[in-house]
Amino acid sequence: MIYPPADFSASPVKEHEGEEMLFVHCGEVEIAFAGQTVRLAAGDAVAFDARIPHRTRSVGEEPAQALVVVSAAPAGAQ
Repeated sequence: MIYPPADFSASPVKEHEGEEMLFVHCGEVEIAFAGQTVRLAAGDAVAFDARIPHRTRSVGEEPAQALVVVSAAPAGAQ
């Protein structure tokens, strides 16, 4: 479980091997990656290639909680 900060400047840009899935447990989260920003609410999820630089922040009235799952290898790798 992660607790994204309210400001992108407090959230370092990450990039690493594998696939990443982020599920918002409560609150709202913005994730910036691939030249776009996506806003997710509680119950929403996003999956992406973790080699793409990305970072998250909490938005909305309450602090967000998100579950992040990272696989070591890209989808489809043997």
